[in-house]
Amino acid sequence: MTNKRPRLCELSPAIDRNFIEIQRGIASGSISASKITANGYRAGIIQSMRFWPKACLEQLTNLKQHGIEALSDQKYWLCIEIGAFKNLDHQKAIAFSRSLDFLYRLTYPENYAGKPTNILVHCTSVSLLDIYLKSEQLGDSAKDAITRYVDSVDLNGPTKVVVVQQVVSIVKATASEDKPDIEALLKPSLDEDYLLETGIQKHRIMAVRSQLRSFVETVYPDLFFRQKLIVGGRSLDVTELHETSKIALMQIKALVDNAYYSGEYGHSLGGLKGRLSCAIRTILRFVQKDNYFKKLFMKVGLDALATNDYRPLKDIFRYYKQYEATSVTNLYEHYSGVTVNQRILFQDILCFENEKTGKVRTLDISCISEICSKLRKDIVCIHEEETELLGQKNYGSETLHARFSKLVKAFSTYCNRGAIKGLGLSLLSANEGNIQLDILSRIQADVLAKSVSRRTAEGYLSAIRWLCGITGQKFINAYRVTSNRHAVHALRMKSSDIYTVDEVRELAFHIEKGILKNDWPLQDKLAMYFARIQIKTCWNTSSIAKIECSDIQKIDIPTSNRPITMLVQKPRKSYQTDHFNFDYKSSRSAIHDLLTVRDTLTSSTRSKYAGHDNSRFLFIYEELGHLKTIDYKGIVARIATILIGLGCSIKYNSVKLRKTGSNEVYRQLSKDFRRYKDVFKHTYPTFLKNYQRVSEASSKATLSDATKIMEQYFSGKELSTEIKIVTEYEHGTQLTPVGGCNAERGSKEAQIYAKQNRILGSNEIDRCGDFMACIWCKHYRVVADADHVWQLLSFKDYVLGDMQRTIAHFSDVSLQKQAHRALSERVDEIISRLKITNSNQVSLGRTLFENNGLHPIWNFAISDIEGVI
Repeated sequence: MTNKRPRLCELSPAIDRNFIEIQRGIASGSISASKITANGYRAGIIQSMRFWPKACLEQLTNLKQHGIEALSDQKYWLCIEIGAFKNLDHQKAIAFSRSLDFLYRLTYPENYAGKPTNILVHCTSVSLLDIYLKSEQLGDSAKDAITRYVDSVDLNGPTKVVVVQQVVSIVKATASEDKPDIEALLKPSLDEDYLLETGIQKHRIMAVRSQLRSFVETVYPDLFFRQKLIVGGRSLDVTELHETSKIALMQIKALVDNAYYSGEYGHSLGGLKGRLSCAIRTILRFVQKDNYFKKLFMKVGLDALATNDYRPLKDIFRYYKQYEATSVTNLYEHYSGVTVNQRILFQDILCFENEKTGKVRTLDISCISEICSKLRKDIVCIHEEETELLGQKNYGSETLHARFSKLVKAFSTYCNRGAIKGLGLSLLSANEGNIQLDILSRIQADVLAKSVSRRTAEGYLSAIRWLCGITGQKFINAYRVTSNRHAVHALRMKSSDIYTVDEVRELAFHIEKGILKNDWPLQDKLAMYFARIQIKTCWNTSSIAKIECSDIQKIDIPTSNRPITMLVQKPRKSYQTDHFNFDYKSSRSAIHDLLTVRDTLTSSTRSKYAGHDNSRFLFIYEELGHLKTIDYKGIVARIATILIGLGCSIKYNSVKLRKTGSNEVYRQLSKDFRRYKDVFKHTYPTFLKNYQRVSEASSKATLSDATKIMEQYFSGKELSTEIKIVTEYEHGTQLTPVGGCNAERGSKEAQIYAKQNRILGSNEIDRCGDFMACIWCKHYRVVADADHVWQLLSFKDYVLGDMQRTIAHFSDVSLQKQAHRALSERVDEIISRLKITNSNQVSLGRTLFENNGLHPIWNFAISDIEGVI
């Protein structure tokens, strides 16, 4: 005979009555819940009461007698909640806790404030149950601290939730009975090492510590107070600096009040704060590395950087990146008033000064001193001689710096130290040239092992050949490194190396938009005109930056045109001067931009600094009371940043512009820019709609020409200019490497293909296999997803690239080259249509192509796949 299961009315008549009232409310519609849900919670309470340990049954007495009303006492509810998780298995405890919450929420909705083990933070319930299970006192302490934090901090809701959840997780991990107060637990958690011990991953330490500091700073200000520094109106956290050296903090506080850090010299306030923050971080990192410096830094602050003949600064240059070390020296210079740079700090430094710009580049040759003191001495002598004779050379200081840097790298990497001891630069001809041969063989071996690129190796050999020439030694033409293979592969034009027409169009649009901005500083205006000149002419960045006003010359000839000639000096052509004639009457000519820069934008600045050496340059501006020229090394990055700020999604790259031939593309686009000047007040998509509507006729003409070429190339096939995009293929569609073929078996195209490929067994061929003609075929279908975009990009860059290599020597008017262009443009057109349908999938497809290269489905089509990838 089995025992009858106890009913709820037998266990607790009061709770049974609560459930009966809820069932009536559900039936009448006053309570929004289902009977099934209520019965489930009823069963949860019955199960929990049945299995509650007899030794602890007194915990349930009040609940059984008074029903759910007993939970009005939050302490009693908390006691039962904790007792359930200590006395029952986890699943029954969860069921019991949820059942009580359900009953109380529906019975007393006006008094309901959530479970006593939970706390509400911005509509998110954060559980403190695990903390309460370890210590009820600790749980109350945590709840009180979180309540104070949520009520007092002026942060957005999601940020509060993240901070509270992080604090709760740290308290859970470190809770113990001997620390019943949350303040005692959080105090050591402000230390990085302690957080690592609790299991926080290293890359998250800074974020976690910042969140904990935010919490502790608000709730326990005596325990932690964040030190802040105002730099140019912006707040900088210097708490760690305060803990490390209060003297250094006082020195920096006095420093940030001067004119330089207030931005009065034209520096951006964000940049000033960033450089100061970088300097402080670098010093603090060095403090952890050098205990001796740490003691000095605590006592004397920034003066510790100059001790022992600037030893700390020298070590910072050795240990950290150039920009980090430079930010430290910049801070020390403003503090001490003493000029400090690498030339002062290090003896083994070669300087290369550009007389035109006044800028100095340095080269550290300390590694040569370690190899051979005689070699260092010879290199210094050659440097002095070449610097003095630089005005008579056909190259400048930049080229000289590049050659010396290549020599230093080659000698330090490939020289046998024992064999060259005491030889100096005569090592290239010593031992009957065997030392030189050993260096050349090692360079070639690294190239073959692919540890050094061919271009880098060519730079080494070129520098050694140059050194042999000026020292009267013989260069042994052995162990050659050629780039012929590289040149052949370069014929495979990849889409990542050039811009598409759409990308050039977007760049040009935003450049034109930037030029129309009237409230920009001169430097930004010059950057926009620089970009427009480059996109129109495709000249080198360095060549444009070094244009002088005298390079713009009007030619007096007995005609009405009066052309203007530009003299452009190109470093890569041994500084030879090229002549470019411009027709001033052409409104799209770059000469208008050059004259605007000279006669409008920079004329007042040039007049102010008349006689200054830099005033002869075209692109000049005033900064910090000095006349400066545009730096060709940073102008491209500045243009890219400005265009991104204007909403351009394409990154400006001068090399890609030149490879694309953007000047030809711009000539076509400029008509639309002139026609739609007002569209610059709107977004690029608005302009695009206008452009596409205007160019519809010309697009149809271009498409017609391409169709005629393809009909000649793929004779016997019916072609179509229509692009059919589908969501999925129909049943029986043949999958091809570029999409799908909707032709039926035995179609006209299949018969022609079988006839042309009888050697393959034409009797069994009932489908067309000419995949090169797919994208122009009337049966072609394509799905707008990432995989098909990847296939199309692989077809263009690799398959058509392979085709381009084989026809490279053909005439430009040959049918093969015209067909290649038509196929390539067709792929671009298909992808642009897919982008309109689903731009996200096109972006994902491009990412797949960039990360993985050739799509596996095209492996059969490339003649030398290893050479391509």
